[in-house]
Amino acid sequence: MACLCDEQGERLYTDDQADELGDLPSSGNAIERIYDRARKLNCMFTAEEEQQLKNSAPTPSAAA
Repeated sequence: MACLCDEQGERLYTDDQADELGDLPSSGNAIERIYDRARKLNCMFTAEEEQQLKNSAPTPSAAA
């Protein structure tokens, strides 16, 4: 949960609080969605995703 921060870049949750959030019932889906989004925003791709990006056609903005 280190990827959740406020406008000043301060973390919203401590490590202990993040552990507690992870223990809540049905929090797994929400935490997974947060992680996936943060990973995409920070360009943290798996090797398979990197390969798919390399094989994809250039976007209109990239071709200009």
